[in-house]
Amino acid sequence: MLGAQGAGHASAGVCPRVRINSGGTQLVEDRVRVVIAEDSVLLREGLTRLLTDLGHDVVAGVGDAEALLKTVAYLGAQDALPDVVVADVRMPPTHTDEGVRAAVRLRKEYPEIGVLVLSQYVEEQYATELLAGSTRASAIS
Repeated sequence: MLGAQGAGHASAGVCPRVRINSGGTQLVEDRVRVVIAEDSVLLREGLTRLLTDLGHDVVAGVGDAEALLKTVAYLGAQDALPDVVVADVRMPPTHTDEGVRAAVRLRKEYPEIGVLVLSQYVEEQYATELLAGSTRASAIS
């Protein structure tokens, strides 16, 4: 499991978030907003259920990296970026490193979003790509 922090961390239970909307109004939210990118429907739905049961708000679930990038861009345009993105390393169409490449791009374009990359394949290259240049990053194996 690889992670890059961006939105802070939750202790036991739900972690409140303070957001400033486009009108400058401060909003306090007590649910972590999550987007899940996983090509296995079973795992994606399982993660959704687990996070929802823990009190988090899964705002989208997608099956490939392209859909992940489009979904986050759409949410950003709606002033509703997620706090965290959970992405699989290997996703369609080639099942190589699409998830890591999308995660790296999201970290550059949206540094305020936390990124968690999950994989059953432990490869140092993936961690190096995701964590490069970050002062707020961690790798968990």
